[in-house]
This record gives sequence, C-alpha cells and structure tokens, in this order.
Amino acid sequence: MRVLFKTSVMAALSLILGAGVLRSNAAPVSVVGGNSTTVGGWQISPDPGINLNVTGVNSNQTLVIQGESATFDSDGPLNVTFTQLSADAVAIIDFQGVTIDNATGQEWSGFAFSLTGSGSFDGPSSVFAPGMNPSSGHNIVSLSTPTVVKYSGTQLSEAVSTWGGTAGSDDLLITADPSESGSDDSNLVLSQTPVVSEVRAPLAAWQSLTGLLFVIFITLIRPPKPVPIA
Repeated sequence: MRVLFKTSVMAALSLILGAGVLRSNAAPVSVVGGNSTTVGGWQISPDPGINLNVTGVNSNQTLVIQGESATFDSDGPLNVTFTQLSADAVAIIDFQGVTIDNATGQEWSGFAFSLTGSGSFDGPSSVFAPGMNPSSGHNIVSLSTPTVVKYSGTQLSEAVSTWGGTAGSDDLLITADPSESGSDDSNLVLSQTPVVSEVRAPLAAWQSLTGLLFVIFITLIRPPKPVPIA
C-alpha cells in the first residue's frame, strides 16, 4: 500500500514539474489590445492600439514581454494594465522591445513612459535607451522620479520608432510590488504618452498676417485728408 501511495505521489509530482517546464518553455502568447492574458500571476491587459508578444516567466522569475507594438492615432496615453491574481506573482516585468507608430498626423517632440500603482523603474540603467529609426528618434532621457521616464527628440507623423532590442542591456524593467496576500492592491499601469510639438503656421500664413498688420499700421498713422473749404 505504501509503495502504491509513494508511486502515486511521485507520478503527481512529475506531472506538476512537467507542467511547470511546459509553462516556462511554451510558445509566446500574442495579446491584441482590448483583450488580456494571465502569466506569472498577473493578468495583462493592453489598451486597444497596443499588441503584445508575451514570452512567459524565465528562470530568474521575471515576466518577459518580448515585444510590443503601439499605434497612436491620438495624443494618448495608451496603457498596459497588470492585475495581480495570485500571491506568488513575479516581482519583475521586463519589456524587451517596443515599436511606436506615430499615426496622429502631428509631429512629436518627445515621449514618456510612466507608472501608476505599485511599480517603479530602478534607475536610468533599467529603462530604454533613446529609441531610434532612420526617419525618427529621441536623444535625451531623464528619470526625474522612480515612476516617470521622459525622452525628447523628434518623431515625425507616420514614422515608427524602435526601442530596446535583444542585447539584454536595453530593456524597460519594472519592479512590481505584488501583495503577499494576492489582493488587487498591487495593480499597476504602464502608460505611454507622446509629447505633441507646437503647431507652426505655414510661412505663407505668416506672410499674409504680416502684410495685413502693415496695412492697418499705415492706415492708422496716415494723416487725414484736409477738408476742402467751400
């Protein structure tokens, strides 16, 4: 009887371990904006406009998001929401790469990633280097608080910028603070927001306005015509 019990326990343990291996080596999961998936104890819900390619949890107990594509048709922001579902939710979330499409019809002068809820960036070494593309790019990064990282630079309308990569040293790392009880107090939101450049009037419009002001000025300073005496 003991032998049978021991055999049953070992078989069950093998199934559990096998399931864990399958989970960690499973193919990436694609999540279209407006839908959600659950990985590493978190429900991951991107806004419409964001699509994710979620790898899974690696051997370092890090939730890896291999890629994100975000298309902005307005000034944003676009969000990815993480809702804690279990007490053993992993504490590190790693965005390895992001592509950002400016479909707003306006030029951007910067971009920002920010966190609300229970999460932070550990420092400049844990955020993306400035994203670059042959037709667009950002060239300055500042991390003024643990929850906001800002970039400045130009991204033209209809241009796509690429952030991160496969080097491993150019990722966006989020340190979450999951609740030990598994409650939803540890929810966090990653917001992505473009900075819209000031709209400049075309040169012809400025020239027309200057000409109109000149005419008004001449009219105001010109002395009145003398009234003929009958």
